[in-house]
Amino acid sequence: MKKNIKVNVAGMLFNIDEDAYEMLENYLNRLDRHFSRTNGSKEIIEDIERGIADMMSNRVNSTKTTINLDDIQEIIKAMGEPGEIDDEEENNYSHSTSSRINAPRRLYRDSDMKVIAGVCSGISKYLNVDVAWIRILFVVLLFISGTGLLIYLVLWIAVPEAITTAQKLEMQGEPINIDNIEKKIKEEVNNLGDQITKIKKEHFTKKKSETNTPRRNQPSVLGSMIAALVKVVLVFFGLFFGILALIVIGFTIPAFVTAGGSLFFILGDLVYFSIPEVLRSITVNNSEYHMVFLPLIAIIFIPLISLILGSLGYLFGFRSEAKGINKALGILWIVAVVFSVVSFFQIKNHFEHDTVVKNQITLNVNDSTKTLYLRIAPSLMNLPDLDDDFATIYDEFDGDFMVIKTDSTYYAAPKFRSYFTSDSNFRIETVMKSHGEKPSIASKNVRNIDYKIVTKDSVIYFSPLFSFPSQDRFRNQQVEIRLYVPKNKSIIIEENPELTSQLYKEIERELGYSIP
Repeated sequence: MKKNIKVNVAGMLFNIDEDAYEMLENYLNRLDRHFSRTNGSKEIIEDIERGIADMMSNRVNSTKTTINLDDIQEIIKAMGEPGEIDDEEENNYSHSTSSRINAPRRLYRDSDMKVIAGVCSGISKYLNVDVAWIRILFVVLLFISGTGLLIYLVLWIAVPEAITTAQKLEMQGEPINIDNIEKKIKEEVNNLGDQITKIKKEHFTKKKSETNTPRRNQPSVLGSMIAALVKVVLVFFGLFFGILALIVIGFTIPAFVTAGGSLFFILGDLVYFSIPEVLRSITVNNSEYHMVFLPLIAIIFIPLISLILGSLGYLFGFRSEAKGINKALGILWIVAVVFSVVSFFQIKNHFEHDTVVKNQITLNVNDSTKTLYLRIAPSLMNLPDLDDDFATIYDEFDGDFMVIKTDSTYYAAPKFRSYFTSDSNFRIETVMKSHGEKPSIASKNVRNIDYKIVTKDSVIYFSPLFSFPSQDRFRNQQVEIRLYVPKNKSIIIEENPELTSQLYKEIERELGYSIP
């Protein structure tokens, strides 16, 4: 008959027979002597005891309630003997080295590399794949009816967290023995720099009143869960805005490429204006152009890049690096804003003054003529060949703004207006307008506008576009055609069957909308 003893191992109670108890006690004493001068000895012993307790709990069930000598011998054999204590233990050291084989992995939540709850990093350890792929998978599932969030919450509740060293070894598929536990603890001890910083932040930077707060004032379980859910929501919105920023960048980048001299171009179903070409049309030299263009890139893209970096940093665990980069980007953004403000006022000076020139043509037609015919005639001027994209651009801007650029000339569409008058004769008034940094420059720009109108009997031929030299730059040059019609007479738009350009057809159609 053997005497049974009830013992507490790592907080777990076991019934163990006397011989087994004596062997276990001697084994733990040897471990204690061996690790007494080792950094982190207390943590090593505690984790070894937890590992032993887990093994002992696996050996008891409803039919077997007592740990015997054979159980302890097998546990010691699995755990291994501590190295170089005495000659006898030296001979037994081979047990620990011979047991370094891959053990079955067990799924835990990895608290050491967690972003929210360690689910993704735990799965990555279990499957032995890069955690980035797991997180990307959850992000993709997140946007499929919220499936990723549901799966994450279920795993958060169902999967235990790897707290002890033994559990962390199981998570990585490493056998639970002295060598591995000692190695794991030493790795954690050698990484004390981050731990000390964290301890300082959590404890030594608190006020005295906070450190003396009774334990009952610590956050409750419900409070912790609410905080965690808030964190999940923040991560979700961070990812949402990060992806949104990426999409915005994708749609914005085409506007920052040159379009072969064209100020506008079509990409897919979208009409873009080429920012480089637009800026070249309003700036007078390369230095002024770059002083506007480069800060503009920074102002638009830095906030978007910061959103993406913040999301990636939070998702993949480099938040401190992302914060450092974002701080530098923030300084660069402020500098860009300052340069842009200076550039704005510099460019504004180019539009400081405006000049308007009006020319009136009184049409000498018979009083009996009741109807005046208007016809779009591209042959009046030397106009460029234009593809159908310009018609789409013209429609997109409702004919209010479109500038076409060739090597040496800008072209734009005039505006047509009609008014009833009490006079007995038809009249045409051309109103040409331009801006400049000085009145003389604005006047010169107006004089350089070229537009043709030809009258023949009761028919008026209009050019569909007006032009001005590229060296004048774009200074909001405009041409407006005002038609004054006697109240008892009318105007008819005469379609020109010779029009081949779709843009000119659209201008003809717009003329029909503008004239009553």
